Amino acid sequence: MSDVRDMLDSIINNTRDSYPKKPTVDDSHMGRTSCVQFDKGEFREKLSLYVLKDLISAMMHDEISDMDNVIDGSIIRHINDDCKNTCYGYLVSVRNKLGSPLFDDIIQEIDAKVDEVDRKIKDTKDPDEADKVDIKDIVKNVDNYQELADKLRDKVSKEVVDEVSKVILKSNDAPVFDKVDEKVNNDVVKESVIFNMCENIVMEYAMNGEKISTEDGLNIAIVEYCINKLDYLTRTVPRISTIDRYRGRR
Repeated sequence: MSDVRDMLDSIINNTRDSYPKKPTVDDSHMGRTSCVQFDKGEFREKLSLYVLKDLISAMMHDEISDMDNVIDGSIIRHINDDCKNTCYGYLVSVRNKLGSPLFDDIIQEIDAKVDEVDRKIKDTKDPDEADKVDIKDIVKNVDNYQELADKLRDKVSKEVVDEVSKVILKSNDAPVFDKVDEKVNNDVVKESVIFNMCENIVMEYAMNGEKISTEDGLNIAIVEYCINKLDYLTRTVPRISTIDRYRGRR
C-alpha cells in the first residue's frame, strides 16, 4: 500500500525537521572528510515506535504476518492525527498519567540507547550503528515488560480470535485468512466489531479509488482494534478512537 510508505516517509521527514541538525563530522585532519549525521530526536522517535509496535504485535495472533507497514502506518496515523502527539510523547504521557515505573524504565532505556548509539557513531563515524539496534535490547532490562507483553498476548489475542472466529472458524478456533472473501457471512459480520470495521475499511479504500481485498481490510481492522486496546490500557483518550473511525460508516 503506497499510502502507508508515503506516510512513513512523511513522519520521518517531519520528525527530522523538528530537531536541530547534527553538525558535519570533519575528519580532514585524518586525511579525509566524512559527512556523518545522526539525529537523536529522529532516532528516539524510531525506537519509541518500535516499543509501541512490539506491544501491538503482542496482542495479535501469531498467524498474522508480513504486516510491518500496516502496523507502523496505523500507529503513526493514530498517534499523530488522533492523539496529536509523537510516539515518544505518547510513552511519556502514559508514564506521567499512570505514574508507571514500567513505562518510566522504557523511556530511560530508549534515552540510554539513543545516547549509546550517538557515542558509537561519533567514535566509529559509522551511521549504520543506528541500524543494529534490536527492540529486545531496549526492553530486556525493563522489569515486568515481558509479563505485560504476555498478558496482552493472552487476553487481547484471544479477543481478536474470538471476534474473527464468529465468522471464520478453524479446528483450533484460529482465524483463517485464505480466501477470506469467499467465507464472509454478512449476517454474522454485523455481530463482530472487527468485521464491521473491516467492511468499512474496504469501503473507504474503494471510495478513495484504491481496491483492497477483505483479507487486507481484516488485517488493518485487527491492527486498529489492538491500538484501541492499547489506548484503553494506557487510559489514553484520543480525539477519535480507532474503532470509532471505522465503525458504523455507510
